Amino acid sequence: MCLALVLAAATAVLTAATACSRADEPTSAAPATPAGTTAPANERKYLLERVDDAAVVQIYADQFAALPLKEKTLAYHLVQAALAGRDIFYDQKHRHALEMRGVLEAIITHPNAGRGTAAHDALIEWVYRVG
Repeated sequence: MCLALVLAAATAVLTAATACSRADEPTSAAPATPAGTTAPANERKYLLERVDDAAVVQIYADQFAALPLKEKTLAYHLVQAALAGRDIFYDQKHRHALEMRGVLEAIITHPNAGRGTAAHDALIEWVYRVG
């Protein structure tokens, strides 16, 4: 929950910074196309996965490439702060929580982790709930 709040705050700051910095700049006639995005904005997939009441969503930063270096640097540091906050959050839960998270992430991302079995599905659901 803490990480979600930090990421939401970082996104809000970046959006506000972008809006403020773009207010005095002339707009181009053609919208910038995001790097690596092939689907038009109205055909994008935002909801990637749902486990009960938890959801994984994709957020597109279409105008990131057009940002000045100062704002890109700010966004980078906000992401780094969110990642550090995530580790601090886990570390404060239990003295071995960081190690346990590493083991769980290794199990979930391993290609031979028994995908599709009831045990794997239950583990995924549990990780979404506690993580």
